[in-house]
Amino acid sequence: MGVTPPPWTGPAVGLMDLDAFFASVEMLDHPEWRGKPLIVGGDADSRGVVSTCSYEARRFGVHSAMPSAEARRLCPQAIWTHGHFDRYREVSAQVMAILAEETPRVERVSIDEAFIDITPGRFAPEDPLLVARRISDRVAALGVTCSIGVGCNKTVAKIASERDKPFGLTIVRPGTEQRFLAALPVSAMSGIGRSAEERLRRMRIYTLGELSRAPESTLASIFGVNGERMRQRALGLEISEVTSLDEGREVKSVSNERTFAKDLTERGDIEAAIALLGESVGRRLRRQACVRLIRPTMRTSSWPWPSSYSTTSGRKACMFA
Repeated sequence: MGVTPPPWTGPAVGLMDLDAFFASVEMLDHPEWRGKPLIVGGDADSRGVVSTCSYEARRFGVHSAMPSAEARRLCPQAIWTHGHFDRYREVSAQVMAILAEETPRVERVSIDEAFIDITPGRFAPEDPLLVARRISDRVAALGVTCSIGVGCNKTVAKIASERDKPFGLTIVRPGTEQRFLAALPVSAMSGIGRSAEERLRRMRIYTLGELSRAPESTLASIFGVNGERMRQRALGLEISEVTSLDEGREVKSVSNERTFAKDLTERGDIEAAIALLGESVGRRLRRQACVRLIRPTMRTSSWPWPSSYSTTSGRKACMFA
């Protein structure tokens, strides 16, 4: 008999991340591709890059933003597709609708990722584990899977969501944040890029626990005025709120852009891509009371591209209690 965890106290923030989303939708629409290496991206013979790939392809070293030519060398037997953005938008909308039915606080980060507020007694009467598990099952019923992390803030939730992919569920219960974070590498926390990680390594700071104990002067030399904030995040003490669609702070400008691995030539693909980018911009614009200027920009193949560039039910639940 399992041990019943103590009641959840304080905020409960979840991060829902759809697993290899574009590839999962392609396999949903092409069942014969399941279990095989699949790459969604541009042509290997042009300036193509990998948008995403199945977990079977990742075993060969393929990953997002990798040049398609390199991906083909690593996994020559992979199935390739350029992607269908209108279909991705359709499935994403279905997933986001599920989240909105569970809580009014849904902060969509991208087409395949969203923060949710599932604080008990505020929007959900149940323990966050039960809510997260129900969301996971409902998403799986659509034919794709997601990984969910739950903690007291966004940093903990984000890191937790990446601990047990794919189809994972990791719950970091209140009071266990430091134990969960301490042994993880500093790269597990967003905001620490390669340059910052290398500087930390030179100072013999490899884990989030070591980062949390570093002198203030050391953190300031790497992160500037954000040094103390990074310490608080490494300790799991960040205070963050999930911002719903009708909330947000005032901004002076809003934009979104994407470089496509392959030129879009079909009207349907172009319209779907514009709508995909427009959704993100539109959500933030609607939070503001007015719009002064809307200016779409499109760069064609005649644009002077640089020579190199980059793109930015046996179920188990992991629980820290």
